[in-house]
Amino acid sequence: MSLKKFSILALIFFFGLPIFVQAEGIVPCGNGNDPGNACTLCHLIIGIQSLVDFGLELLITVAVVAIFIAGTMYIVSSGNEQMVGNAKNFLGASLKGFTIVLMAWFFVNLTMWLMSAKTDLGIEKENWYTFTCSTQSSATGSGYASSSSGGDWTGGDVSGYTYDPGIEKQKKDISSDLSSFLSCMQPKLSAEAKKISSISDSAGIEKCYKEAWKDSVCAHTKYSCHYGGKTCEMKSYAVDFGNEKYSSEIISVAKSCGANYTANEGNHVHVSIGKKCGCN
Repeated sequence: MSLKKFSILALIFFFGLPIFVQAEGIVPCGNGNDPGNACTLCHLIIGIQSLVDFGLELLITVAVVAIFIAGTMYIVSSGNEQMVGNAKNFLGASLKGFTIVLMAWFFVNLTMWLMSAKTDLGIEKENWYTFTCSTQSSATGSGYASSSSGGDWTGGDVSGYTYDPGIEKQKKDISSDLSSFLSCMQPKLSAEAKKISSISDSAGIEKCYKEAWKDSVCAHTKYSCHYGGKTCEMKSYAVDFGNEKYSSEIISVAKSCGANYTANEGNHVHVSIGKKCGCN
């Protein structure tokens, strides 16, 4: 495979991905007629980063397969100069094509990193290749976004969810940040996904914040976002969704509303907005 052909193949994969990723939820906005799901600059950033990451993974696979084929051609050439030459050319083209794609990935992430230095864009970097931002639409005022004063988010109505037995009483421990965040998620989730299995702790948020590290009664670890992390004591900045069968939907919606961290932990889906509290 020549360098020209490999480069064309790389471009087809890279720019043809939007056809496929929409169905996978990589672009988490603009679906349906919900004005609260309008696309924002943050959604564009999320979409670009997801597209680049997905493309890089796919093209790494293509490059590894190409290198394997080149190696096989070289091994079975049995000294045939033409086959040896073809194998070397194929290997060289594969490595050059992979280098081009890797450099594209590097420059995209470098651009994101430079953009994160402009605080007015609302982009924050966790490290040089991971970025977060607010998905609030300035046109609709929906979504989960920071107040200009740097204080808590505006609280919202957290109705519309179902709770595991005994968990609903933990609603009193919801921070105003989490209240607004759950209000953003609620209309976007299917009914089956709106099942909450934990907000804080049935043993008491104050007890567990202070003693979670030594008390097996507490369900979460010390400084958990469920207890307020290291700096936002006694209010919950995390929620566990109990119907893990809908983990993909929950995670996609959570990210569209500005979640800092999501994880399918087997028997529940953990979602956190506690970055400012020093926790996940």
